[in-house]
Amino acid sequence: MSSASASVRGGTLGYHLDLTIGRTIYAIERLPVAPAVGARAYRLIKGDGTLYDVAQTEYGPQCDCPDYIFRRDGLDPAGCKHIKALVGSGLIDRA
Repeated sequence: MSSASASVRGGTLGYHLDLTIGRTIYAIERLPVAPAVGARAYRLIKGDGTLYDVAQTEYGPQCDCPDYIFRRDGLDPAGCKHIKALVGSGLIDRA
């Protein structure tokens, strides 16, 4: 589940998006992407400061978390929990 909040400070509108996976809440930041990286990329930030970057690439979604790198890359087309959550939220595409 994701939630968004907006606030107005000094006449500018700022946004904040959170994503809950299980019982863990991640803040989400959209990352600028280069054409070589893919169409969309997001940084998921846990409360303890741990960061995971997920990108929609021409080969499908990719994540830099240890679960994806060591257990799922090239083996599990559904990806890690971060990819599944972003796909389920409509922020990235499965393929």
